[in-house]
Amino acid sequence: MIANGTKLASTYFSFELPFHVMFFEWFVDSERELVWSCARVFIMAAFYEGMKVLRTHLHHHAHLSMRAKTPCAKQLEAEGQTYSKTKIRLGRVFNRWHILQTMLQIMQTTLGIWLVMIYMTFNSWLAIFVSLGSAFGYFLFGWKLLCQRGLA
Repeated sequence: MIANGTKLASTYFSFELPFHVMFFEWFVDSERELVWSCARVFIMAAFYEGMKVLRTHLHHHAHLSMRAKTPCAKQLEAEGQTYSKTKIRLGRVFNRWHILQTMLQIMQTTLGIWLVMIYMTFNSWLAIFVSLGSAFGYFLFGWKLLCQRGLA
């Protein structure tokens, strides 16, 4: 669709070239550029799935680490020790596991939004490769979740 001499983004899926992907500089106008774009999108989607598994894995380790290092209030009372609820809470919030999880959450959210924006270019090839990359990433990393949960 052309308005005032400018091609507008389509609102339906198509295999047409040329098109922009997310940024003005990421312009796909040839089959060669399309192949490279599909490869990039595939890797991004697989990496996104890997990040989800990594965050779950780190969450599991953080939970075990915090249980071992941070005594609960009942345990401290039984031992006759005094405790500060605020200190225990701050220790849980400002530990290296939680800070790492927060940074990974920012990266995962940003990458997820980028993948949605790529899908919303309504280019059929890119949409297919977002889905294939996600499936491939789950295939590579998803087994780790099953092992952690004792399902495999």
